[in-house]
Amino acid sequence: MLSDGVEFMPFGEQVILVSGRIECAGRLYVDVRKILDVVDGVGGTTRVQSTEYSYNAVLAGRGIVFRYDSPHDDGHRPCHHVHRYDVLADDKEGTIDEFEADDWPTLGEALEHLRVWYFENYEGLNRLA
Repeated sequence: MLSDGVEFMPFGEQVILVSGRIECAGRLYVDVRKILDVVDGVGGTTRVQSTEYSYNAVLAGRGIVFRYDSPHDDGHRPCHHVHRYDVLADDKEGTIDEFEADDWPTLGEALEHLRVWYFENYEGLNRLA
């Protein structure tokens, strides 16, 4: 990670918005938007639960590598899912895989996914430079 521009801010009563950009190596970045509901506790003992999230991993100048999303209210996807694109081949359609209701990714897991993708595609990324 080169820089972390993610901020935590109040977003209503007992709700926290996590939002910003994480800059990574290889012209990669992740735009984060996540809503956390406060479950209980105060200060350092506060427990939260994710209610909405989007982790959008992008190769600058090329497009989306993948995007993890929570279910959409608009009916697009009623469950947790990931959009994947072959960004090195200019894929604009991609594929979508769904997750079990209780098995969605954390931000850390999304960053690990991008780290693995980076090393698996290192040669292709160098050809773009």
